[in-house]
Amino acid sequence: MKHSTKWIVLVAVGAIGLTAGLSVSQEPDIEQIMQRKLDHAHSILEALIMEDYETLEDSAAALQKLSEDAGWFVLQTPEYTQRSAAFRHAVKEIEASAKERSLEGATLGYVDMTLKCVQCHELLRGRQMAGEYDAPLGQGAQLPLLSR
Repeated sequence: MKHSTKWIVLVAVGAIGLTAGLSVSQEPDIEQIMQRKLDHAHSILEALIMEDYETLEDSAAALQKLSEDAGWFVLQTPEYTQRSAAFRHAVKEIEASAKERSLEGATLGYVDMTLKCVQCHELLRGRQMAGEYDAPLGQGAQLPLLSR
């Protein structure tokens, strides 16, 4: 009985250690998220130019998924939530248009997505300058790609 108790304790300690390790390593890094967003946006632009509907769908879906990541939500305000929703809506338009093989619709979605992105970064830059914005996840770091 003592031998099995030791194994249970070892397994429990190991599981706690793994869980703690995962939560630290899975903590969203806003710089990585923003870089991935740029990568997906670049992929979407390239797919538009090449009229590559499969890549358009895949990149829009990946960007949609990224925008639902917990690390995306750097502010917990109604305005930021609304802007993020508008961004996601534009990304959905790209994906839907790609499925319909509508280059014009996907292009308009891309323009709308870009506009929403720039407007949101403008909001965050203003909040940072005013000292109203606390860095994400208490790390003390400024958001990347927001400085002028």
